[in-house]
Amino acid sequence: MNKLRKIIILIFAAVFIISGGWLAVYYIGQYRESQTDKQVQSLVVQTPAPLPTLTPTPMPAATQTPEPSPTPTPEPVVMEKYAEVYEQNPDTIGWLKIDGTAIDYVVMHTPDEPDKYIDIDFYGNPSNRGTLYLDAKNDINTSENLIIYGHHMQSSAMFGHLDYFSYEDYWKDHKYIRFDTLYEEQTYEIIGAFYARVLMKSEDGFRYYYFREAETEEEFNEYLDFIRENQCYDTGVEAEFGDQLLTLSTCSYHVENGRFAVVAKKITPDPAPEAEQPLP
Repeated sequence: MNKLRKIIILIFAAVFIISGGWLAVYYIGQYRESQTDKQVQSLVVQTPAPLPTLTPTPMPAATQTPEPSPTPTPEPVVMEKYAEVYEQNPDTIGWLKIDGTAIDYVVMHTPDEPDKYIDIDFYGNPSNRGTLYLDAKNDINTSENLIIYGHHMQSSAMFGHLDYFSYEDYWKDHKYIRFDTLYEEQTYEIIGAFYARVLMKSEDGFRYYYFREAETEEEFNEYLDFIRENQCYDTGVEAEFGDQLLTLSTCSYHVENGRFAVVAKKITPDPAPEAEQPLP
């Protein structure tokens, strides 16, 4: 009897030690990756907007008007705030931030390697949570709907808390998304949040994860109809053909191959009250 008891105790002790080891590895990994986040965030230069300089306008002299010549399209220039991030990793395409949430991350884009950042961090190190990335088939300058993917982690990392937007009260406190490209600061207003799933090839249905371009108003409205039919609540925010859309997508476990997505439209100028959206 004593021998059996010792065996049971040894088994429980072994389980405890192994479990403790796995937990230690998990939390050490989480700590290291959070430090990586902070390191990347520190590369962003927070520069205040320059004050306008008032200079007198001289009276134009009477001269003969020259023939106009075609003006070459200037090459886009990376904003100073993201110059160091881009220098560290040229796969960088922008920065995603939702005020008042843990979402404050660099976004990558690798058209020739669609899933490159699914399991590595910004520096190329192995990472269970990967890095946020833009759909490989998106064109940052021309696509009507930009799709950003991120893992649904059990922690708040990446898109771990994106499904909080399934609650209307949460949306009311976080109505706006900042997605800056390397060249332009951009603000988006959320129009809807919904659950969906990846459809089998043999199934009919709208595949939101394939919607990147809208050549016609009908194609654009098809996505809006899908959002309305599946949305968790009505935000009352409308979009129309010609609006720039942003879709944040992550895994969901409500069904097999489930997905959860938040969709927003680009707004210019930003109509949000300063108290609700203290974006720089």
